[in-house]
Amino acid sequence: MQTPLLIKHDNEKDPYIEFPKGVKIVEYDAKMNVISSITAQYAKNFTGEDRWEAKNNVIAVNLKGDTLKTEYLVWDTKNKKIYSDQFVKIIQKDQVYTGIGFESNQDFTSYHIKNLKGNMYVNVEK
Repeated sequence: MQTPLLIKHDNEKDPYIEFPKGVKIVEYDAKMNVISSITAQYAKNFTGEDRWEAKNNVIAVNLKGDTLKTEYLVWDTKNKKIYSDQFVKIIQKDQVYTGIGFESNQDFTSYHIKNLKGNMYVNVEK
């Protein structure tokens, strides 16, 4: 994890760690290869709930290079899921999908976009 500033709020009813100047979180496999990453301009880690909230220019990238862009993302570390109820854009090598709402495993390798919009290319054999 990289951040220029973190503030612990341990005395709150629901304690959390705040990242008011942004954060970058990188997930690695056992061989230290990057699996996925998430960056945001603002984030909170609700320590008692095993949950992160990321806001403002949130970008997630998976192992294949697929890129998710949104303004709000929740990372449920206990259930190993990420999700959003807001506008999302997923950019793949040759396709772009948009929608309102999104759910994925935390590696961002298996995902579902709600209210999907975008072009899909299908090979038709003759």
